[in-house]
Amino acid sequence: MLHIISEDFDLTPSIREGIQERVEQVNEVLRKEHAISVYLTKTSGELFTVRINVRVGRKDLTSSDTNRDFYQALNAAKDHLLRQVDRQNKRRIAQRHRQN
Repeated sequence: MLHIISEDFDLTPSIREGIQERVEQVNEVLRKEHAISVYLTKTSGELFTVRINVRVGRKDLTSSDTNRDFYQALNAAKDHLLRQVDRQNKRRIAQRHRQN
């Protein structure tokens, strides 16, 4: 499930498609569809801020980036979120190994 909240600028179909593509990549890594929220804002200085939130198990993962180029901010936020997911997966696997 995807929630997109846009402030201060119009959410065009191409922006929506770009966000959906990135969210699909995150869901592929998670191996399951999760509820993902994407918050988009634009400041007066023409800076775009993209914040992505996802709840994985009992953890809330949040990633954000600010850039003059919307798609660069979106990609950076997505990449940071994927690193967090990878880190969490490694911790879970290590914990399982310690228990055995």
